[in-house]
Amino acid sequence: MARYILLTAVWGQPTGMQPARYGRGTTVCGDTAANAVGGDVIWPALCASANGSQLAQLDAAGSAAMQGVPVTTLAQLAAGSGGGGGSVAGMGQT
Repeated sequence: MARYILLTAVWGQPTGMQPARYGRGTTVCGDTAANAVGGDVIWPALCASANGSQLAQLDAAGSAAMQGVPVTTLAQLAAGSGGGGGSVAGMGQT
């Protein structure tokens, strides 16, 4: 199971859900509901294109999936963020 936390707000459509905005701090599972923790958004497409400015890994599988990707730590985010930014992650869905 690969779990991440959003570092920025993202607009998109996770598996089986309506398009919506997901705020910073939302936990995301890049696998299936069977491997998610309560409250996780199941979003394999977002996790497949993970980048260090959008997602931070929460477990070993997430760390392995992001090898070689520049990562913004939560400490860096807290020190340098006014809390705003966002991005689009529609993953080709309309």
